[in-house]
Amino acid sequence: DPAASAADPRGSSAAPTGTASAKPTPTGGGGPSSRPNPYTAAQACGSGYQVIDSATLTGGDGGRRGRVYLLYHAGNGNNCVVTLKDTAVGAKSTVSAYLEVQGKTRSTDSGSFDYYAGPVRASAAGACVKWGGATGGVSYGSGFEHCD
Repeated sequence: DPAASAADPRGSSAAPTGTASAKPTPTGGGGPSSRPNPYTAAQACGSGYQVIDSATLTGGDGGRRGRVYLLYHAGNGNNCVVTLKDTAVGAKSTVSAYLEVQGKTRSTDSGSFDYYAGPVRASAAGACVKWGGATGGVSYGSGFEHCD
C-alpha cells in the first residue's frame, strides 16, 4: 500500500511487532545520501523517553553502519529500542531492533526501511531487558541488564 509507506517515516509498509504511536517528523536532511540520519532515537520512541544506553554498529572496515539505542520512560516504566541507520540513509535497506523483557517474549521490528527500525516498546519496570539491533550487516545484542 503506497499510502501506508508514505505515512511511515521508516519508509516501509511492514508492520512492527511492537506497539507504535504517532510517527515523528525528521529534523532535516533529504535524499538517500544525506547524513546524519534526520531522526533521533527520542523522536522515534516519543515524548518522555530518554536514552539510557547505546551501541555503535561498526563494520569490519571501521565504518559506522548505525547505532542501536535503549531508552526509558520514567513516567510509565517502558523501555524502547530503535536502530538508526548511518549508511544508506533515505534508501531502503535491512534494519532491525528488538527488546526482550526477562521472562517475556522478545518483540522485534525488522524490515527494509529508509531511516530506522523500531520503535519497539515494552513495560520493563523492575525487570531486566535484552536489547539489540542490526543494520549494514553488523549486529549488537546485549545480555540481560538494566534491571531497575
